[in-house]
Amino acid sequence: MRPTIIPLWLSSIFQNRLRESINASQQSVHLTLGILRTSQAVFYALAFFWLDGFAVPAPAQVTQTVGTPLAQQGKKRSSKQFAFSTVLSVNTTRRFSMSDNCCSTTSAGSEVCELPSATVQRKPHAEVFCPECNQKGKVVQGQTVKALLSVSLRSIQDTEYYFCRTQSCPVVYYSADSKSVFTKSQLRERVYQKEPSADDVFVCYCFKHTVSEIRNASLEARVAMVNDINTGIQANQCACDLRNPQGSCCLGNVRGLMKQTEQVSVQS
Repeated sequence: MRPTIIPLWLSSIFQNRLRESINASQQSVHLTLGILRTSQAVFYALAFFWLDGFAVPAPAQVTQTVGTPLAQQGKKRSSKQFAFSTVLSVNTTRRFSMSDNCCSTTSAGSEVCELPSATVQRKPHAEVFCPECNQKGKVVQGQTVKALLSVSLRSIQDTEYYFCRTQSCPVVYYSADSKSVFTKSQLRERVYQKEPSADDVFVCYCFKHTVSEIRNASLEARVAMVNDINTGIQANQCACDLRNPQGSCCLGNVRGLMKQTEQVSVQS
């Protein structure tokens, strides 16, 4: 049997068609793999957010986030490597702020308990007088009022509050328009300015130093007490804006009582 002789031009056409068919098959395989990898990326990203307990972003955001690192590297990876990079890239792009929470950001100790500095400038406030004793009040942060009240916070207005330091006045906090007023009986803590002679009232609310403790302490013990308070302030362990009814550092009150006690000792 004689072999079939194929013309050269026909063989060339056959080879070209075969090469085009192979290229088309390869492109189809690459496209299918790309779709599978993208679907796998979305799956791992959604699983990560679901396990982490956060809200799941839109799929378009996830695919855009996980696709960028692969495009920059320009090389193939195994499925395990791709899954790991997917979780990493999603994790580094998440940004959450305290505005997503129902509670406002507090700055316990970081602002009101700092040691005295010549560069610190206080924001000026208008003079607002207590509606009960007609004495000038001291402005306090809203978080101080919320932390110290024992009544429902539904009674708080979204306005600026002031602290009344007058010993004989029952008012502790009041608003600028005097429509919102809170008295001593509505607070969680007893107020040192209202009861400066009571032995069991705190002078330092953060580190629990009472009136009797300061008065009965020796000179060395008082020095050690002030140093200990300063150490706590520097270690950011104080929270006077949340624990002291006046909403500011207790150290001034501690030193004032110590000086008063020393003067009484000298006179006697």
